[in-house]
Amino acid sequence: MLEKSKVYLIAIKKYWIFIFAVIVIAISFANLPVAIWITIIAIIVYLASWIPSILFSRNFKKFMKDYKTFDDITLSKKIRKPLNKIQEHMFILSQKQTNKDWVIIYINKHYQFYNESIIKKYKALYNKGLGEKEILENFNDSYIKTRPEVKAIEEILIKTDRIEERSISVKEYRDKKRFS
Repeated sequence: MLEKSKVYLIAIKKYWIFIFAVIVIAISFANLPVAIWITIIAIIVYLASWIPSILFSRNFKKFMKDYKTFDDITLSKKIRKPLNKIQEHMFILSQKQTNKDWVIIYINKHYQFYNESIIKKYKALYNKGLGEKEILENFNDSYIKTRPEVKAIEEILIKTDRIEERSISVKEYRDKKRFS
């Protein structure tokens, strides 16, 4: 019995607009002004339901501008939203980061954000011919803390065509450093 009620609730949730339209049309045959008022109220309630998501997006974008790097757990604690909602939003942003200055990576079942200044520094170090180890050493564990993060950022930048080929290869850079 409980399973049938879940199925009905899912169907109502999925097709609520059609059910609402049928009810309003039925009411409009009996009393047109009431149907118009019900429709206006429903539109206002529907538009008001967008307000929390708009506020969340605004807070998220503000957080992105204020911090150089953060992870989904930190963001969840700071803006007091559930972790799964933060991860869903970061997943959506990570799918749309092709032309953006920032990078969102997914590593160890968590999302990590890096802003424009970190990515510019990363690109400069990458183009100099530094490998993962040297790039990590240059960040001094301040923003990028592990080698998998370095590798994930590199993969995202290559996948989205936001990084040029290296002017000096890693091997050439290490040989040059060793023999000079």
